[in-house]
Amino acid sequence: MAGTVERKTGGRVDGRRSRWDNHRAQRRAEFVEVATSAVEEFGPDASTAQIADLAGVARPILYRHFKDKQDLHRAISERAVRMLVEQLTARLSEVGSARELVSQTVDTYLQFLEKHPHLYRFVVQYAAFTRTGADVVDNMKSALATHIATMFHRFLRHEGTDDELVDAMAFGVVGFVESVGNWWLEHRTMDRQGIADLINGSILRSIGGALRDRGLELDPDEPLPWLQE
Repeated sequence: MAGTVERKTGGRVDGRRSRWDNHRAQRRAEFVEVATSAVEEFGPDASTAQIADLAGVARPILYRHFKDKQDLHRAISERAVRMLVEQLTARLSEVGSARELVSQTVDTYLQFLEKHPHLYRFVVQYAAFTRTGADVVDNMKSALATHIATMFHRFLRHEGTDDELVDAMAFGVVGFVESVGNWWLEHRTMDRQGIADLINGSILRSIGGALRDRGLELDPDEPLPWLQE
């Protein structure tokens, strides 16, 4: 009959079901944004009641879009990690010298910690106490390390060689920056520029030393326009 809703029959799709799924996905995304804002406002221990209040709904309405509290927390953590990774990879994709790439990326990371301390602590706590949280953080580290390793490999190939050890070096750089950043966020005995200088110098010396061991020299101030090719 004309005007009836299409249902899935063979290659046909239930239009009403599709629209409802899209609506639910949109509402879930909206709630994740509100939940992220709640963590920013109330701290890493923000409750579901505070999140629901900020969203202007009752908790049962909120939980219609999440399996449970862990699902909500995973969604918040994934949103925070996505924010950070997008900012970091944008800086890593810029063309410049090794010093510029390192300093810009490290400063972006530290700025994120400084601007979103509650959200960052939420991710750290979630990773420390849940397997799913640890997976979210591990995926972030892997994505960043892979991006850095790709640039290392391009540099070595430009010099006529390559080395699988750069993959380990890339993960080491990510772990070092994360550890020092965590310490700085909790202690703040140095200003952002001071801790950035410490991290930048350590990374450049580490990379330079590893390259010299392989008979290569890296001028940290030499432009590397081919690095992003």
